[in-house]
Amino acid sequence: MVQADHDIGDAHVYATADANGNLVLYMAAERLGSGDSSLEFEFNQGLFRVGRGGFGIGAPWEVLGARAGGDFLVRVTFGGGVVTGAAAGVWDGSTWLLLSSLAGEGCDGTETLCAIANGVAIEGGAWTEGPIEAGRLIEIGVNAGALLGTQPVFTTVRIRTPEDIAFGYFGKGN
Repeated sequence: MVQADHDIGDAHVYATADANGNLVLYMAAERLGSGDSSLEFEFNQGLFRVGRGGFGIGAPWEVLGARAGGDFLVRVTFGGGVVTGAAAGVWDGSTWLLLSSLAGEGCDGTETLCAIANGVAIEGGAWTEGPIEAGRLIEIGVNAGALLGTQPVFTTVRIRTPEDIAFGYFGKGN
């Protein structure tokens, strides 16, 4: 069972382009707890999927797929119920190289990476039974094309916390 501080509810990713044709990614996720944790969005060029394991098998789920040079990672950290920082990096084939970072909420100096959490509760709607408490809806924007200097085409996005993982798949192109 996943602890609430490391659990996510809904998560969303939207891809578009800026005026220069750079790939811009917008991400959002609802955290179900308010404690210390992290949230990662890993954009992969290759296909990742869940393999064997899981409930009733007696073994953890197996994640199938391999990173490729140019894969992209966005990480947001939380402490005391607030955003303490964000970072974006690229996989060089053996490690993540930092491209941009910021302390706390806001944007980096070039506005290629921004992260913010809701400052007040968001009233419930058709998507939820009650309000989303302050600090639990995280929104991130990153100009991946500008940071990478190229226009990548991603196939899979993996969204994870220290104890939770989800997969999403892009359609043709981005």
